[in-house]
Amino acid sequence: MVDVSPGLPRLSTSYVPPSELAATTTALPAVTVVRAPRGWGKASWVRWMVTRSTEEVLPVWVRLTPGLDERGFWHRMRHAAGVSAAIEDSRADSAAFAAVLGAQAARRARHVVLVLDGYHHVTDPRIDRGVVGLVRRGGLIRTVVLTRREQPIEHLLLAEPGATLVRAPDLALGADEVAQNAELSGRPIDREEAAALCADVGGWPALVRLLLRDRQSRAPRGGLERFLAATLREPDAAEFAQPLMVLSASEHLDGPTLADLCGEDATPESVRRVLAESGLLVGGQIPERIRQAAAALLAETDPPLARRVRQRLADRWRGAGDAVRALEQAVAAEDHRLIEELATSSWMSLLDHPDVASRALAQLPDRLVAQRAELLLLRSGGELRARRPVTDEFGQSPALARVPELLERLALRRLLAVDLARAQHTFAELYRSVEVPGKPRQRRTAAAGHALASALLGQRRRGLAWYELAESVTEARALHDIGACLAGLARWVLHFDGAEPGSPASIETSGCPVPELVELAEVIEAAFAVRDPASHDLMRVEFASDRVDADETSPLIVSVALSLQVDVFLLAGELDRCRSLLARTSGGLRVAETLAARVDLYTGDNVGALRRTGGFDQWAAAHPRRAVGLALVRACAQHRLGLHTEAKDTLRFAVTVAQMHWLVSAFLMVPRQDLLAIAGEQQDLRAFLDRIPFDRTGPGYPPPGAPVHLTDREFAVLRDLQGPWSLTVLAHRSYVTVNTVRTQVRAIYSKLGVHTRADAVRRGRELGLLPPES
Repeated sequence: MVDVSPGLPRLSTSYVPPSELAATTTALPAVTVVRAPRGWGKASWVRWMVTRSTEEVLPVWVRLTPGLDERGFWHRMRHAAGVSAAIEDSRADSAAFAAVLGAQAARRARHVVLVLDGYHHVTDPRIDRGVVGLVRRGGLIRTVVLTRREQPIEHLLLAEPGATLVRAPDLALGADEVAQNAELSGRPIDREEAAALCADVGGWPALVRLLLRDRQSRAPRGGLERFLAATLREPDAAEFAQPLMVLSASEHLDGPTLADLCGEDATPESVRRVLAESGLLVGGQIPERIRQAAAALLAETDPPLARRVRQRLADRWRGAGDAVRALEQAVAAEDHRLIEELATSSWMSLLDHPDVASRALAQLPDRLVAQRAELLLLRSGGELRARRPVTDEFGQSPALARVPELLERLALRRLLAVDLARAQHTFAELYRSVEVPGKPRQRRTAAAGHALASALLGQRRRGLAWYELAESVTEARALHDIGACLAGLARWVLHFDGAEPGSPASIETSGCPVPELVELAEVIEAAFAVRDPASHDLMRVEFASDRVDADETSPLIVSVALSLQVDVFLLAGELDRCRSLLARTSGGLRVAETLAARVDLYTGDNVGALRRTGGFDQWAAAHPRRAVGLALVRACAQHRLGLHTEAKDTLRFAVTVAQMHWLVSAFLMVPRQDLLAIAGEQQDLRAFLDRIPFDRTGPGYPPPGAPVHLTDREFAVLRDLQGPWSLTVLAHRSYVTVNTVRTQVRAIYSKLGVHTRADAVRRGRELGLLPPES
């Protein structure tokens, strides 16, 4: 029970304590120091702890103010506690006060909770000594010190037995507390919103309340910004205010950034500790809304420092190769020279960040932009047709002469990054920019590049048209250059996708200055070799397929090589190697999902194949190759699961898209008998399938495996078979007889179609029942 004192602060009806602190602190210890900046709910938490006490408690709340000397301190203490006895000897104040207050507590049979609120105002060390003396004579007195900054009293008190320190992170609200607080305040929000709001301010209770209030307002009140500004201007925030504002210029904090910005008088470790203990560093980062407000405050209060910090960050990110972050800092610093340098040198990567590029170029004069081909393309987003009419004002800028060269580099970059749709678009822009006499080399390069990008997407009809356009540039036929290599690559892909007889002419790579295209030619020719019985060459395949691991910088090469290796393993029936290969492949490759669906089908995991092919129809327009490949795997899986109507509908979709683009190769990658069974007596489907030369696929893929269904216990035993344990040991571990384990193993062998333990493990990996071998 609590004897409510008139000096106690009011506890809001919407107050929600931090759940973790409430769970771990069921009663106030003999000494508690609560240190946190303004607005962290220090007084509210102590008031709540006093209210929830199951003991008989007499609270004495002492509010301390600036400029308090020793005599004034003890006078305020006596007044708050209602101690009327005059104590003249200041050295005896703590002993006398403890004796009188202890006697009152004993007389009422209660514990006294003495709260010293605002101790950050205390600067007299004699007061510290008096408080320590009071604590040591405590008896029935429990002392709580509330302060906004680290002081000597903290270290003195924490040396006492049973002392506890509570800091800002301990008082931070979590998502559940924020949602509960919002509901009690009449502003209910769901938990997802509460979690986002909590993350934005690191659970700072005062800022949480301000954001909840702003949510109900038609116009933002800016309460958070004003509160943070007031807090950082207080003397008690001097230790963390400057580091917070300086570091808030960076959206991401790591060791080098901290070392670069923390200044000569501090170390990264000390700055990190101060910010973390003040609740301003959560997970190593400054909460976003706090960071934005602090950065704006630095720009407002000290513009020269803010500019220097931004310039240092820009140089740092440029050195780290992050052009986007570097440019963002240069824009914030309004450093036009640095903006020009970054935008010119990194224009290709910045095209993927139009908002950042737009803000940067808005600070540069049009005359300067017109003098740089890179800036012209960056402003136009890589499209000449959409550029701003800067040349109308300044005439035909000499910079325009360099645009085709830059477009060619951009198109090749996008092609090799498997950004095929944008590569198409850029090659088309390149063709339009050189559609004049005198530039046959670049015209052929543009047309051949567009043909290859279209072919790789599965847009075979369009690819053939652009390939013919490339071949029609008679002035460039004798040249051995990028255009010749691109045309050869396109010719091979288009030939394969049409399942045409014979082999196309070799890809001319002798004059190609782009090593990635030369490597791609080797891999594509090897891919054709593995599928064409007339040119079967497994040594060549093995050499080219090494690119899956070796060339991480060229996603297009890795994608084609990965498809090649999966084909080789499927043809050889090595399904476990297929799964191992895909398991260690980067998740960023879209082709991996299509290949994994095929492997699921061939290993008998029809449900898995259905799961992976669920969005097949969304790719019909942009990526027909993917749409048809996924649809055919899905149709076969549906057929094998008895979903015959759905399988027929899916096959009809695949046939429709394939006819639209003259795309045949995907039908050679799935079981022919499945396709014929699905088509049934449907004349249009049978007519299309009859035109596909299935006999040109070489030895053909093995038939898909049957689905395997193990019981939970069999599945557990199969996992154990990977280890070195005997069946006797497995029986002891599972608390069953050896005969029971033998019966389970025989059932596993029967279902997997194997006869040995090693084969069972291998087959389990093929089917995805076990993880791939590392």
